[in-house]
Amino acid sequence: PITWPLMHFVNTRAIAQTMSAHAKACLLLGRPGAAMSDLAILARLMTYLRESESSLVSAMVAAVIAGLYVDVVADGMSEGLWQEPQWIEIQEQLRRFELLKDVTQAIRFGERAASNVLFETLSKAGVAAFLDREFWAGMLDRPSGSVYLFVPRGWFYQNQLLNSHLTQQFLDAVDELAKRAGMEVPRNENPRSPQQQ
Repeated sequence: PITWPLMHFVNTRAIAQTMSAHAKACLLLGRPGAAMSDLAILARLMTYLRESESSLVSAMVAAVIAGLYVDVVADGMSEGLWQEPQWIEIQEQLRRFELLKDVTQAIRFGERAASNVLFETLSKAGVAAFLDREFWAGMLDRPSGSVYLFVPRGWFYQNQLLNSHLTQQFLDAVDELAKRAGMEVPRNENPRSPQQQ
């Protein structure tokens, strides 16, 4: 997951911004059907991001696209530019937006594993295994990078454990069916020391 190319996220966001601007222009020109076609493309971009990979960046870009979508809908609503057929289609598309589910799935299936790989990579054995890579070799040339060779391996394991514990607390606080999250931590838990539980 750490090596996923991020360039397509930039392009996807640029396409979404262009489609959003075009949809607003179509609305102002009295062409709500054409604006609806642009909104359908935005909805398909979100579906593409959801189905292509489970990463937090992907979920964040999908949330940005959802924001652009809602912005176009709100502009058309405030000016009274939408007609009934478009409202029906907008409602159908909005029902399929599952931003909270996208984030939780990204954390559950992508980010937790990526974080553990990162901690393992930064440990002494991990740095040694990656010395042939240009990035890690350059990192060791810097004083701040070479410190990883001298940090006790147990510290990395403690951070992996803490990261996994905090991630699980977040996931436990999310109710995907009710589409809500409540981040209340029970009083008897101390998130800084998961090994005490």
